[in-house]
Amino acid sequence: MSEKTTIIELDSKRTIVLVLVLAIAAFSLYGYVTALFAFIAPSEGFPLDITDLATYDVGDTLKASFSKGDTVRIKANIEMATDYYYNYPASYYYYYFYGDTTYRIIFTVTDSEGRPVFFDSAFESVSPGGFEMTSFDYKIPSNAPKGTYNMRVMAWSAWLPKGVALYEYTAVGTFEVT
Repeated sequence: MSEKTTIIELDSKRTIVLVLVLAIAAFSLYGYVTALFAFIAPSEGFPLDITDLATYDVGDTLKASFSKGDTVRIKANIEMATDYYYNYPASYYYYYFYGDTTYRIIFTVTDSEGRPVFFDSAFESVSPGGFEMTSFDYKIPSNAPKGTYNMRVMAWSAWLPKGVALYEYTAVGTFEVT
């Protein structure tokens, strides 16, 4: 049994075609991987995403159950989109965000009976493609009811009536008071 060796000769035209095919493949792969890691906003009006909402103790250890008198550190991570796309009848058009976005992050907590027990807000700023971690501390009163407490986090441009939502949803989470 003899093995047959195939030799491919590349002249200048075939070399150019091969280089072009490899360049297109590399460009396509780069665009695909970049799109996987980029947050693309649903619209120009919603450039932010709350990617993480969690509770910690004062030592910054992740924790979901607290006792009366404990301090709950609520942390939310805000990500700003790099761009958004506009769906035109024939294709998509990408618009890129330039410059930082200043927003008001609003934290609320309701107790196990649905009563509001904590409210705080702050102005923050984030760059396109960047992250900003914000935290607030809530001290559970000694007479607080036991049960599941609900947290809500919103990102707005300012207070109503002039403010608008910069995140499409309200991020929600819970923690237990024992």
